[in-house]
Amino acid sequence: NYPQSKDTVITYFTYNNAGQRIRDSIYHSGYNASFIPAVYGIKLTIKKYSYGVNKIYGESKDSLIYQVNGNMGIGSNRDTAITDAAGNMINNKTYEFFTNQLLYTSSLTYDNHPSPFSILSNFKTFKMFPSYETFLEEFPQKNNLLTVDGVGTTSGSAYNNDYNVYTYKNNGYPQQILITDPPPSQAYTKIVFVYRAF
Repeated sequence: NYPQSKDTVITYFTYNNAGQRIRDSIYHSGYNASFIPAVYGIKLTIKKYSYGVNKIYGESKDSLIYQVNGNMGIGSNRDTAITDAAGNMINNKTYEFFTNQLLYTSSLTYDNHPSPFSILSNFKTFKMFPSYETFLEEFPQKNNLLTVDGVGTTSGSAYNNDYNVYTYKNNGYPQQILITDPPPSQAYTKIVFVYRAF
């Protein structure tokens, strides 16, 4: 008999006339029965975005709607990101909103091939900024991620994700990615892309 936990996230997206995302309203309901008594809560996160030349600015503020026996992880952050000419995010800094303390930085590199995620109808709903550890499927951009390097400035911890072994189709889109763990590990992950016409 395993403990039961449930999470529900409902997000509303707002865009300006230029098609840029300017606001997210996120309702997060969480229930975890692995604690006694069970933990339950609902929080609202409002994220706002603004744009400059090759820059994206963001602010995120959490507010607690309801909580029983636990902590929903309330916090508020600011992001400042730099983009390349294609619109890919190449650098991001995340600050604690009220103290202005730098929490973590991210640096990202890309290939020059089109990303298969960028042609999906929900492309504009993916995460706007990288988080401390960023994965390919969580943070798609116009081109394909090669490397993601980040440093947690308060903890001193660092991470690195490499996606730099791509095989491409004749039309330039990736056919597969081979991700190998650093030696001495022999583990690897292979991601295969399947394309369908609609």
